[in-house]
Amino acid sequence: MKRCTKCEVEKPLEGFHKSARSPDGRQYWCKPCAIAAARERALRNPDAKREADRKYAASEKNKANRKARREGPQREVILEQKRQSWERHKEENARRAREARAAEPERFKEYYQRKYAANKEKILAQNRKWAVANRERVRAYRRQRSYGITPEEFDRKILDQNGRCEICGIEMHLMDERIKGGTTRTGICVDHCHKTGVVRGLICSGCNKGLGYFKDDPARLKAAAGYIAKYQQSS
Repeated sequence: MKRCTKCEVEKPLEGFHKSARSPDGRQYWCKPCAIAAARERALRNPDAKREADRKYAASEKNKANRKARREGPQREVILEQKRQSWERHKEENARRAREARAAEPERFKEYYQRKYAANKEKILAQNRKWAVANRERVRAYRRQRSYGITPEEFDRKILDQNGRCEICGIEMHLMDERIKGGTTRTGICVDHCHKTGVVRGLICSGCNKGLGYFKDDPARLKAAAGYIAKYQQSS
């Protein structure tokens, strides 16, 4: 057991960080006190903290530690500890990251631009791989970004239309198109008014193209219907 000189509470030696300068090989402050003090120093002087982190990242000690973590016998134990720590602090870390980006948007923008430029091909390959594995999420995101329709609203519209195109009545599962490479592209189109942006309904790609060719003009569509009917009757 050892008494923390900060909070004056006796704790097991495992509750103190290691220190080569201490007679018992442990720091004088317990882990919670040492961590709280380090966070306070970082908040008081963030520039000094970033500079210290950069120096440590470039040091030989850090390189040796990283190699030991990657290749040493404790690799799986360390990875599991990291996973557990990430789960415990996931929400807190996300909140702090949002606050940091909001406080210094230009610095983060520059950082992400440098990172993208240095790893462009790798990032694009990862994005393509993720998009292929998450097609429905990509489609849902694009629908919401382009038309403001959420996944729940999209599913509700499909149910309201009994799973069919609102114009020609073709079943939704028959709307998939085969494209180059053997992959499948959904033929379900979110039809909307190009003047107001209001979503009208879900239609197949054929009907959507037809409306586009006729410029969404009811008069043209009626004239085309009359034209087809005229020659159907004569034949």
